[in-house]
Amino acid sequence: MPIDDAFATPDGTVVVVGRVSSGEVRPGDCLDLCTPLKTFRVFVKSLEVFGTLTVALPGDNVGVRISGVAKPDIQPGSRLTGG
Repeated sequence: MPIDDAFATPDGTVVVVGRVSSGEVRPGDCLDLCTPLKTFRVFVKSLEVFGTLTVALPGDNVGVRISGVAKPDIQPGSRLTGG
């Protein structure tokens, strides 16, 4: 999933926003956040799209709340991929 934007939250997690390009994303998944400089292992806390989803499918525009990375580490060109 290419990352379009990222937001830091008060609880220390980060919400990344983008369109799922393939596969499925579910709360509880461990994924890789690939940036141009480094790859981070992240944990999906929840999915958000005007409420909470249980699964995001290809074509869905979603916010994915993740832990395991700080917002400054997420750069243009970052992608969320299956772990």
